[in-house]
Amino acid sequence: MIEVLKKQWFVVLIALIFTSFAIYYIYDTNKGKLPGKSIDGKDVVATIGEQTITADDLYEGLDKTMSGSVASVYFSRYVADQSVETTDALKEEAKTNAEGYRSYVEQTYGTATDDMIAASLKQLNFDSLEDYFLIEAKKTKLYQDYYDKHLEELFQPLCEEKNGRVLSHILIKMDDAENPTEEELAKIEKVDAALAEGEDFGDVAEKYSDDSSASNGGLLGYSDDDTSYVTAFKETAATLKKGEVSDWVKVTSTNYSGWHKILCVEDSYEGIIENKDVKESIYSAIESANSTIRSEIIWKAGKKLDISFADKELKAALLEALGLDE
Repeated sequence: MIEVLKKQWFVVLIALIFTSFAIYYIYDTNKGKLPGKSIDGKDVVATIGEQTITADDLYEGLDKTMSGSVASVYFSRYVADQSVETTDALKEEAKTNAEGYRSYVEQTYGTATDDMIAASLKQLNFDSLEDYFLIEAKKTKLYQDYYDKHLEELFQPLCEEKNGRVLSHILIKMDDAENPTEEELAKIEKVDAALAEGEDFGDVAEKYSDDSSASNGGLLGYSDDDTSYVTAFKETAATLKKGEVSDWVKVTSTNYSGWHKILCVEDSYEGIIENKDVKESIYSAIESANSTIRSEIIWKAGKKLDISFADKELKAALLEALGLDE
């Protein structure tokens, strides 16, 4: 069944639009009324290129447990699979991610790992974790290639209107930011001394910062007015120009207490998009600003595959599942 799904993805993406167990009743009572032409006495409900999808294709093997909520997920899967070439780099990425995921599940669930993974793969109609993560890698590439081609349209207005910038920081965590201990103050003094001597901010962050970003030189990536930082941090960062380092910013929140030293790495659109280290956070900002952008990309990619619908209700159902208005 899984091999059939892989080979006839265009049949599956149409079939999955239909929701609930009532689909079988609808088919039985309306299979002779579907609009469009006929081939060998069978109604054609959709085409892709020169290939046709008949009503018999549509309902054969349809899983009754599938609901409309997964329609867009399956559509995205098959469109991405057809739109993005399978390269050695993508396969290696999928293998690495699959191994990492399996390791995580093993650490969390131990001996139940194989059964849990097998059950999930069966539910999602994948043969292996590598197959699943390959599709995920293809979807990511499809999205990011689109973002890269449309940065001026998608990202520049966002960056300029919302005070976009690239930030790095050094965090010294404390039990009480208002009353640091001698040991905590000694660490603060070491940071100040290193920076005063001209040591690179990233090197100082890697050496002294208590934040997980220390391993990356304190780099936080792209941020703007909508980024979810604590108020004191955000307000200070917003005042910095490229190359400026803040005074210590005291933070007390439900998650931690400590002092931040903040560096503005870039504060212009041109400088930000040239910084290869912040691409992922740029993509995240684009997606945060446009909740349907992924669906839009998938739909456009699907149209390039020459998908057509004889039944307009099928098309409307898919657009609804994707949250789109064509």
